[in-house]
Amino acid sequence: FPVTIRLATMRKRELLQAEKIRLMSSAKSIKRVGTFMEQFSNRYVPVPESGCWLWIGEVAAHGYGIFSFNGKRNYAHRVSHELLKGEIPCGLTIDHLCRVRCCVNPDHLEAVTRGENVLRGESTSAYHKRKTHCIRGHELSGENLKFVSTRPRTRVCLECENARRRSRYAMHKMQRVSY
Repeated sequence: FPVTIRLATMRKRELLQAEKIRLMSSAKSIKRVGTFMEQFSNRYVPVPESGCWLWIGEVAAHGYGIFSFNGKRNYAHRVSHELLKGEIPCGLTIDHLCRVRCCVNPDHLEAVTRGENVLRGESTSAYHKRKTHCIRGHELSGENLKFVSTRPRTRVCLECENARRRSRYAMHKMQRVSY
């Protein structure tokens, strides 16, 4: 009973990871014979609730599946994309639309630029890029937006910046008068 409550509060990825571990522990040995496609198909399990195909083969430390065939090792999601959607264009990486790293469902994979992939993710830079308003509610666009030259790609709200400058000027002026 307590395990069920704990699982209910887990995020989607954590649930899928827990499901993957359960599937891996209940799975028999993975067949390592047959054609390339047969071996690949034997190493994932579809999860109907999410639509993800969870990789139950080898998984790297950072969570991406690894597919080995004839001594060559490749990321499973890249193999899946190339097998079922076509070649990955030069200069593009594969983005997991479902945000589950061990998913190999080609419908959840999209070839995008590295920058696009980072901004779609959950990194600090992605978080700040998605911001439309500053912490005081001012819009971060048009005339109210300033890019800081000393810190590339850093956006500053001009209303807040001007208020900060006026406050500092007033404090400085008060300190000069008090001497």
